[in-house]
Amino acid sequence: MKGSGLRTVEIQWLLQSIQSVAKDQLSFELKLIEALERLEFGEPLQYVLGSWQFRNLEVHVDRRALIPRAETELIVDIVNDLLRAERSYEHCPRTVVEIGLGTGVISLAIAQENPSIQVFGTEVDAAAFSLAQENLEVISCGNGTVTDRVTFLLGSLFEPIPIGLERGVDVVVSNPPYLSEELYQSAEPKVRDFEPELALTPGGDGLGVLALIARDAVPFLRVGASLILEHSPEQRAPLAKILEMLGYEGVRCIKDLVGRDRFTVAVAPKRRAKEAG
Repeated sequence: MKGSGLRTVEIQWLLQSIQSVAKDQLSFELKLIEALERLEFGEPLQYVLGSWQFRNLEVHVDRRALIPRAETELIVDIVNDLLRAERSYEHCPRTVVEIGLGTGVISLAIAQENPSIQVFGTEVDAAAFSLAQENLEVISCGNGTVTDRVTFLLGSLFEPIPIGLERGVDVVVSNPPYLSEELYQSAEPKVRDFEPELALTPGGDGLGVLALIARDAVPFLRVGASLILEHSPEQRAPLAKILEMLGYEGVRCIKDLVGRDRFTVAVAPKRRAKEAG
């Protein structure tokens, strides 16, 4: 497979994936030719394989949702650290809400790594939602105790979240579409031509959805709860200003695997006097 552009380990993944589904040698050769043609056309390896590893999970991936990135695995670490740091709540029921499921891997990983945590995830795109549901069902077959604590809901942002969760959520987390129109247009073809535009950019400066999530999270976050947003490096400062204007406190940014500003964490606004009384 010289000239395929794949690393040795990726070639091994491809061969193993095809071997697992090929019925005989002819079937293997035909599937390999098809896979190489797709790669030659520029399709990402993850979509060709049809599955991908995210932390301790292997999930289905296809063009209905973004490919899970290694940098996004850090979101799960941030959530874990926040949940485990608040010892005063360690014996209370804990709830995490994810906005924008995609493949569903963030919610599934959080639930897997935090026993007893209840996770709700929403997705506005019906195609992506169906993929997340498929992954929920796959994980359920291997670990029902995880999926018993995970609920996926179709709808925009917080609209489908039960009203009963108001002021009861410990963490809201999201890796929403945040690329500016300029960054989206300059993205490499593998991203722009194959991954869903709806999941990559909201247009303009890319801050629109981030601001909406921050605003709409306020009624659901309990006092002292946290909001975690993934974003592009140049959005750090304007996003921090938006959060501060909304009343969030302790706004801080965490860098990704290559040292870029990638995740902003903020503490929920305090209740107004009329809400507390």
